[in-house]
Amino acid sequence: MAVQPRNNRVIACLLAAAILAGGAAAEAGSSKGESPGTGRIEVLKLSGTFREMGRQYGASRKALLRDFLADMKKLFVTEKGMSQEGLYRYARGLYETYPQRFKEILIGMSETSGMPLDDHMFINAFEHFLFHPDLAGGACAGIAAWGPAASGGGLVFGRNYDFGADVSAFNRYIGMTVFDPAGSGIPTAMITYAGTLNATTLMNSAGIFLELNNGGASASGLSFMNRMSAPVGLLAIMLDSSSIQQVDREMNTLNTGHAYIINVADAGGAVSYEWAPFGLKKITGDGGVLVSTNHFVGDWGFAPSTDAFFLTVTRRNNLKHLAEGAGGKINVEKMKGILNTAIRDGGATSYKVETINGHPSPFTAYQVIAEPGSRRLWIRIPGWQDWTAYDPGK
Repeated sequence: MAVQPRNNRVIACLLAAAILAGGAAAEAGSSKGESPGTGRIEVLKLSGTFREMGRQYGASRKALLRDFLADMKKLFVTEKGMSQEGLYRYARGLYETYPQRFKEILIGMSETSGMPLDDHMFINAFEHFLFHPDLAGGACAGIAAWGPAASGGGLVFGRNYDFGADVSAFNRYIGMTVFDPAGSGIPTAMITYAGTLNATTLMNSAGIFLELNNGGASASGLSFMNRMSAPVGLLAIMLDSSSIQQVDREMNTLNTGHAYIINVADAGGAVSYEWAPFGLKKITGDGGVLVSTNHFVGDWGFAPSTDAFFLTVTRRNNLKHLAEGAGGKINVEKMKGILNTAIRDGGATSYKVETINGHPSPFTAYQVIAEPGSRRLWIRIPGWQDWTAYDPGK
């Protein structure tokens, strides 16, 4: 969930989701050992120029953004002893990698929130800061089912957005933002933390779903600091792509500074891009199932991956086993059950930071299920919001 720190340290996964507008209806979904919670993420619809969308954001979320800023400083500066000056310097460096249209969003926020642009840069870097060694790491998981593996044949995509630390104190800052740039893009929604452009789970109005997983230790930790931040590049791809074929062209054009796994789906199927600083490989599904966690599975010539990185092999194998056990009947309800299954019970979800079989487990911050064919999705934040459905146009 976030982006790699600018110090050659391999970081965690990033991610967020969906296009749709507001209306939603809570739906049942069992969650082993977890109370359903009473929280509810907010949906913010923005339109106009990129500056205008930023101004709308700043005006409507000013109180939440002030609280978020205070809580970030409490964690990173007061509790963890990180240098506030160094954090602001890093945040400015991240901002400078952004294309101008995305800078305009943060500039617009600063014009209406009552907070200076430097504070918005700081907030925008939230997930990047989480990869400090004291908080280190992150993971993610994605599983898609369609055709022979899905009930009715329609594609269903499930994803876990995981960190290496318990970030539940920040649950209230998770939200969905829908960007509808005037005359210059395809309406695209993302789920992420307030005031950030860390675009790691996305769906657009053309029915394309995209999510990012950390590449873990793949690519031997190689990184380049002179490239655009990958997550904001993914937001650009989704704003510009009306087909999965166009996403493929964009992925084959854009470079990354760090190793990631990008999963992309539409109503007809899903593919996974193993995205290294020195190349790209496309991984297709097997029998209508695509699963990825945090290691490359393509023929790169690397040493075999192990569970040392947040149980990445076990989590992938567990998801494949659960998909096989569904017997070709995966639908939204089946996917809820798969994502609700804890690692210790044969799944990929973790409700606390712990060690399993001698390896660190991730912490599942939030979960998303998408049906690109209907532009519908469900969001769950363990312990805060149970599975809640969001429908297009409502």
